[in-house]
Amino acid sequence: SAAQRCVAVTQVNSDQDTVENLTTILHVCEVDVVQHDVMTDDRISRLLGTMVIASNEDLLTLLLDEGKFDNLTGVQRHDMLAYYSVVSVKGGTDLQRVAQLPLFKTAAGEFVSLSEDTMYCCVDPADTRSNSVSKLMPHGMVVLAWPTQHVKPIYEYCKIQLCSSEDFMEAWIVPRLPSICLEDENGILSEPFLIQLHAFVISDESEKVKQAAAGCEFIVSNDLTRVGCPSDFAACPGGATE
Repeated sequence: SAAQRCVAVTQVNSDQDTVENLTTILHVCEVDVVQHDVMTDDRISRLLGTMVIASNEDLLTLLLDEGKFDNLTGVQRHDMLAYYSVVSVKGGTDLQRVAQLPLFKTAAGEFVSLSEDTMYCCVDPADTRSNSVSKLMPHGMVVLAWPTQHVKPIYEYCKIQLCSSEDFMEAWIVPRLPSICLEDENGILSEPFLIQLHAFVISDESEKVKQAAAGCEFIVSNDLTRVGCPSDFAACPGGATE
């Protein structure tokens, strides 16, 4: 019944500011909330008993079942993640399913839930190449917006990688170059990846990215009969596609 799907926010969390903020967000999500003063009456509280949701785990279940997340603003989505960050730091609550809430902002500005078959990472916005590399979206990978300090704990809980743009190129992009280049018939799809590779290796003189690329077989010969590392074609100018 509807009564069994009501949230006693003061039972879920005791901090007054948190209770007010969470209550507002739940209302926007069209989740029913028990009036706070009702739960201070022991007699009524006992009568309600198991009819109300009074734990973070049960609240998470309710949100996944009934929450209208499209109603939330970007700030409210951030605040909900910040709430779960605090819960994760306190410990003792299974928050694995937080990943299923569409609260995570991509570098492109969309809000998504996390899929088990996709890898997620964030690139440090302080890096000069952050904006450029964040636009690289190889299959099976999504770049999320860099988290604020308030939501960083839940990002770490969900095992979202936080890295520099150089580390991103070395560990995330270069290993995918073979599949990106081999599946690209006309060079259009691979071009932005190779432009960034050139920028790191030539312009930035990144030894880390250079070494990773040197051992990566992503160069296709002009006659399409061979695939190899850059060094495999170094001795034969014009023997590989640019």
